[in-house]
Amino acid sequence: MRARPWQDELLELKRPSILALFAHEARRELWLALGFVVFMLLLLAPLARAFLPERAAPSLFGLRLGRAHDPYDDVRGWLEPLLWVGGVALIGARALRRVRPALRRAEVECERLAAEGERAAASGEVLRGAILLQQAVDLAVDPERRRALEAALATRRAGSASTATPASPHAADGRLIDGARIRLSRRLGEGSMGVVYLGVDTLLGRELAVKELSESAMSDPAGRERFLREARALAQLSSPHVVQVYDLIEDGGRTYLCMELCAGTDLAATLRQQGRLPPGEAARLGAQIAAALQAAHHKGIVHRDLKPANVLWADAQTIKVADFGLAKLRDSSITREGTVMGTPYYMAPEQVLGRAVDERADLYALGCVLFELTTGRPPYVGGFSEVIAQHGGPGEPPDPRQHVPSTPPELAALITRLLAKDPAGRPASARDVAATLTELAAAAPPPAEELDGTFVRGG
Repeated sequence: MRARPWQDELLELKRPSILALFAHEARRELWLALGFVVFMLLLLAPLARAFLPERAAPSLFGLRLGRAHDPYDDVRGWLEPLLWVGGVALIGARALRRVRPALRRAEVECERLAAEGERAAASGEVLRGAILLQQAVDLAVDPERRRALEAALATRRAGSASTATPASPHAADGRLIDGARIRLSRRLGEGSMGVVYLGVDTLLGRELAVKELSESAMSDPAGRERFLREARALAQLSSPHVVQVYDLIEDGGRTYLCMELCAGTDLAATLRQQGRLPPGEAARLGAQIAAALQAAHHKGIVHRDLKPANVLWADAQTIKVADFGLAKLRDSSITREGTVMGTPYYMAPEQVLGRAVDERADLYALGCVLFELTTGRPPYVGGFSEVIAQHGGPGEPPDPRQHVPSTPPELAALITRLLAKDPAGRPASARDVAATLTELAAAAPPPAEELDGTFVRGG
C-alpha cells in the first residue's frame, strides 16, 4: 500500500465496509475500551474507598454528630478526569495502530472480490459479477483503483440491465434455414442469448419467432446449455399463457429456437406508455401470469427471471410468459447454490443471497410485477446495490397502498404476502394465487377508461 497521510487514512473509516474491517482488526482494543468504561463507572469508586483512609465523623461526648466523610470525595475531582483522559488516549493510540492493517486487508479483499467478479462475468453470471465488483469498489482504498473498478462496474451493470447482444454476422432478410423451410424476414429484437427474427414457415404458411443463439453464447458451454434449457423448458409446457416452442434447429453450425409469435409488445412497454394499470386489470393480468407459473411449476420448472419485459401480449386480452433462459429444471445441475442469477428489481431474497431457490422465488417475482402494475414502480428502487440490499435485507415488505391509497385491501394484502422475505410466508402455490387474482379481477369495477372505450391493453 502506498504511503498516505494519516488524516486520509482516518477518513477511510467513514466508509462502512472499511469501518467493519477496522472493527475486526481492533477488536481487542474495543474489548479493552468496554472494560475501561465498566471499571470507571462501577469499580473505581469502591476500590478507591477500600485503599483511602476514612475520616471519622465528628462526635460530642461519644455521640456522632454526622456521617463519616467519604475519602473518595477528596480525590474524585482530579482522579476521574485524569484516568478518563489517560485511558482514552492510551486505548485510542492502540486502536490507531490498527488502521493501516485494516486498510491493507481491505486492499487484499478488494482484489480478491474483483478477480472473482471478473471470473463470474466471464462465465456468464453477469449479475453475480456486478455484485462482487460493487463489493470490491466498497473496499477499494486507492482512489485510482476505485475509479477503475467503478468503470468496470458500470459496464457490468449495463450488461445486467440491457439485453443487447452483438448483431449476427448473417443478413436476416431472406435467409433460409432448415433446408429452406424457414425464411427469416427481419429482426424483431435482441435478447441476452441471441437475436430474435420474424420467420415464416413456408411449408405450413405461418409466422413464427426464431431466436438465433449468438456466437459468443455458442462458444460458452454454460451459455449454450442455458439456451438448450429454455428449449427443453418450453417444450414441456402446455399452457395458453406460456409461449409455445415449435422446433430446435441446427443449421450451418448455428442453433435456432422456433417459437410462437406474439404480435404485441410486452408489459414493460405497456407500463412505460400507460403507467400503472387499474387494480382490476392488474389482477386479471396477474392471474394469467400465475397460471403460466402454475403450468411451469407442475413440470418442476422454476422460471427465475419473471419480469414485465418477459411477459408478452399475444392479443388485446391475453398475455404469455416467455424467456425461460434462466429456468431451473427439476433435474438441472448447471446452477449451484451460491450462484446469483436474475434481474435485480424482481429477485427474491434467496436469489439475491445466492441460496437455493424453488417455486416460491417465482411467486416473489410475481409480487414484484403486481406491485409495479398496481403502483407504476417496482417495490424497491434506487441504485444497483441499494435494490439488492433492500431485497435481501430484513424488514417488512412494502405496501402498495403507501403509493396508491386506492389499491383494494385484498389485492394489497396478496401482494404483500407474495413479497414476504421468508419463502414460508408466501402463498402455498401459483394455483392459489391465480384463483385469488381471478376472484379479485371479477369483483373489481371496470376502469373509467374502459367505459368510454379508450383503454388500451398491450401494443
